[in-house]
Amino acid sequence: MDAGMVQSSPPEESTREDAVKVLSILSGKLEKIVNDIGGVVLAGGWLFAVVVILLRVFFKSGILLGFNIATWIMVVGILLLLGPTLKNGHHIALDAFVCRLKGRTRLAVNLIVNLVGVGFSTCLVVWGIKFVMISYKLKSPFPGFDESVIWPYHILFPLSATLLLFFYFEDLFRSFLSLMKKRGD
Repeated sequence: MDAGMVQSSPPEESTREDAVKVLSILSGKLEKIVNDIGGVVLAGGWLFAVVVILLRVFFKSGILLGFNIATWIMVVGILLLLGPTLKNGHHIALDAFVCRLKGRTRLAVNLIVNLVGVGFSTCLVVWGIKFVMISYKLKSPFPGFDESVIWPYHILFPLSATLLLFFYFEDLFRSFLSLMKKRGD
């Protein structure tokens, strides 16, 4: 090969790299938005709980169902933060087992874990949608509030499961590409 010629990567490798770049950009932006919203909601729920406690302790007065509302708000924050937590590797894992694995075996285990995660998240999305539909049809009331229905709140379950599915899919995609790259070595 001449010194002036540049060796280019095969088109399929370039396409994979482009797909990884696009996925990384999309994932990064989605993670930032969800982290910000989930963090604010979680902090708001915590702050609301503190206000309820202060009102009850110092003023002998409280907000009707205050702790229930604070709990529901914090659950929303936690559900929203599930996906980004997975993306950053702060989820529950069998680290004592996985860290001892090397090379392709570790990649294969990671691939299997992500396949199970994608399957689990898909089930959560489907069941969450069914849950919302049933809640909507029954016009289930929000606990303690007769006038408001709970189905809009229930939408958070399939929404958070969809975010979790996205981040599992991203990790699955990266694991698959890494395994294919190792296979080519």
